Amino acid sequence: MIKTADKILTTLENLLLFVAVCCLVAISLMVLLVIFERFNFGPGVPDDVVVLQQTMVVTVGCSLAYITRLNGHISIDLAYAFFGQRMQRIADFVALVVGLLASAPITYWAWKNFMKSVDTGAYYFGEINLPEWPAKLFFFIAFLTVSVRLALMLLQMLAGVRNDEDDLQPAERGLE
Repeated sequence: MIKTADKILTTLENLLLFVAVCCLVAISLMVLLVIFERFNFGPGVPDDVVVLQQTMVVTVGCSLAYITRLNGHISIDLAYAFFGQRMQRIADFVALVVGLLASAPITYWAWKNFMKSVDTGAYYFGEINLPEWPAKLFFFIAFLTVSVRLALMLLQMLAGVRNDEDDLQPAERGLE
């Protein structure tokens, strides 16, 4: 069951990474368009700041979900490298528990915030009145994925299940 959940979660994380990359490309193109338009024609794209802000939220949230799978968060390796294997496992366990304790309330808050924006029909004031819920939905899905991944990693650690990537150093996983 853990392997099946891992495969499903991996598929979702890859999809979220694709969304993050698409958002990053959209942000880049929009910034270029806004700069070009303001330089040549005056006023730029309507509600460009709101669109860019919400696209950045989606980009960060979705990419965080992918990075969690790779265990690629910023860590202090200064002492960790000198730990024995048992102490490294204990440090990994503590990191997973703390990460889960940090991400679970954020996930709950993201859900409540998303539902509030849906229930109230909230939108951003501007020329095109963009609804608030799409970015909040992606943020919730991303943090739900982070929380589920951390819980799954914790279960795998407690059950003694190891991924093939567990033995790889960050550079070998594609992280440098």
